[in-house]
Amino acid sequence: MQNTILQLSSEIQYPKGGIYSKVVARSKTFSCTLMCLAEGTDLEEHSSPRSAIVHVIEGEGEFILEGQKIRMMPGEMIFMKASAPHALKAETPLSFLLTLFDS
Repeated sequence: MQNTILQLSSEIQYPKGGIYSKVVARSKTFSCTLMCLAEGTDLEEHSSPRSAIVHVIEGEGEFILEGQKIRMMPGEMIFMKASAPHALKAETPLSFLLTLFDS
């Protein structure tokens, strides 16, 4: 990976429905993906084999991590262990940076 600067706010694109995602950085041990969800978009419960950090940039929503409801607000960071079941709903247009990494 090379040194670079990326202004995430200029990359945010809200779709009319569903999800827009863009990988902004990747290596053998991690990936960073900008996720932009239209208002009302639901992601059903799923899990990942990698640990994750969800860093909310804009908007509001509800994140459910192992049955615990977490309010998604700008600036919030959610730390998630590998294989943890989670789901979310965008209550407004919602953008966040999803970082997956080997732990």
